[in-house]
Amino acid sequence: MKGKLTINQVIKQSSFIKQLNPDPQIRSIYKLEQLNGDGANKTAKELLLYRPRMIAKGCHFSYNLPESRKEYRPLFYSKQLLESLNLIADSQLDDILSGKKVILEPSQGIAPFSIAYAGHQFGRFSGQLGDGRAINLFDIQGEGGNQQDAVTVQLKGSGRSIFSRGYDGKLTVDSSIREFICCEVLNALGIKTVRALNITLLPGTRATRGSTVEKCSVLSRYASNWVRLGNFELYRWQNDMDGMKKLLDWCLQRENLKDYQELYYYSVRENAKTMSRIQALGFLNGVLNTDNTSVVGFSMDYGPFTFLRNYDPEFDPTDSGRYSYKNQVDMVWWNLEVFGNVLGREFLGDRFEEILARSREIYYKVFEEEYLKCMSKRMGLGTQIDLQEFKTIILEPLLTILLKRKNIGYNNFFYMLNQKGKIQDIFFTTEEWAQLNAKDDGNNKYARHLKEQHDSASQWYKKYLDFKSKHSLDETTSINPIFIPTTEIIEDVCQILYRNDYSDITSLEKLYLMATNPFSNKHWSDQHCKTTTISNTNNEGFRLDLEEKWLSMYQECTPAKHLSCSS
Repeated sequence: MKGKLTINQVIKQSSFIKQLNPDPQIRSIYKLEQLNGDGANKTAKELLLYRPRMIAKGCHFSYNLPESRKEYRPLFYSKQLLESLNLIADSQLDDILSGKKVILEPSQGIAPFSIAYAGHQFGRFSGQLGDGRAINLFDIQGEGGNQQDAVTVQLKGSGRSIFSRGYDGKLTVDSSIREFICCEVLNALGIKTVRALNITLLPGTRATRGSTVEKCSVLSRYASNWVRLGNFELYRWQNDMDGMKKLLDWCLQRENLKDYQELYYYSVRENAKTMSRIQALGFLNGVLNTDNTSVVGFSMDYGPFTFLRNYDPEFDPTDSGRYSYKNQVDMVWWNLEVFGNVLGREFLGDRFEEILARSREIYYKVFEEEYLKCMSKRMGLGTQIDLQEFKTIILEPLLTILLKRKNIGYNNFFYMLNQKGKIQDIFFTTEEWAQLNAKDDGNNKYARHLKEQHDSASQWYKKYLDFKSKHSLDETTSINPIFIPTTEIIEDVCQILYRNDYSDITSLEKLYLMATNPFSNKHWSDQHCKTTTISNTNNEGFRLDLEEKWLSMYQECTPAKHLSCSS
């Protein structure tokens, strides 16, 4: 790899604004430039950039500018991403990724913009939505310094847009931390996701959320393609086939696909693959609306996300029921079916109904195959097994048992299965095992209940060991995490940071190290963050107090919390 570069050396025009249409009220970057800076007309700026309005027919984005804040303070960077993007972390990067400095280059076609889209939210069409608090800045080279695989850098929480619908365009610090950690742990777990680069604290900015006033921040993140299924719904709703065609053509070029049918099938397959890994690892996004579903299969937009604690198919982080663990695979297909209907005969041709029916078969076939392979790996079995036999004999009976074992953590179970040889260590807590071995006078209903579960687990375990003895084994260390940041752990970090006014970020750094290395503790003491305020030259043993505390919290199978969508 070549030497590291500054952000100004890698910035280039976004192909999105190069090939697609801006809202006509700010048709050129030169006009946007007139609204930038202290001398700009504040009334015009408010009217043109931030006052909610419907985007004109045939348009795909609105030029925009981050709102000026009183103070900016870099809080945390992902060193891993800085290295993979070959970027130098300096004051230029700090200023640009906070929204403090705006890159406007009319001659090069570089300017910030917010994207228009619509969407179905919790099953109901909501009309125009769009980037209400997100601003896309520019494209940069992809990971590894690859100029061909460009990614678009985006700021979340940097202010309003014409799509804000009356909201304040702000992002609380806690929400930034939650989304930052979620992006990076999902990537480490092998789930296709947008990535988070840094968090900037806004010390003088507050947001009202419910009855509380919270501190704010800006989150920088990136993806190679920010288009959502809801983008296409906007043009069907507007009866704008020309606008939809231009966006489809941009997607074809961006993904190197040949026609609209191939794009639709690609979207179906990629989302099925993403959902297979998500389901196998027990992740719940919480909100999987059409405007939160990527056309290329990225997992994205992490508000009320969580991971399963115990195996509970009915659990939904928002308590709506629609996006429960058992429903979320079907809901993503529901979104893809909406997408297919939006494309319709105009773009999928006369065989439109046949393509939708075929796509449904493809989605569930790809999902099941990839899901079963992942679950087989989690249990130490080779992937060249008869997957249906594995499903019937091993997996489905196991999930039936885990459904009743409320005190056993879902992800921790698979790690323990491959580490321990005794049934009591895999299926039961120490207290339960003691109860099982205690004298029973015949009146202890709980003991009898445990005995029934023990008998079921013992029968399954014998079948599993027999099945395992007949098949090649897979390495499980890169599929079964020893740690996943739970809601309670992330809340603990947020509280620690709040109490010290974000002056000591070693707790966040420690969580980042653990979350981005979920399969091994080898790198959990690799202190690295440039904004760490406590000197620690001896990295060995870095924040072992938190490591011990959070491992204990992760291994305790406490009920998962319901969460709010507000951030």
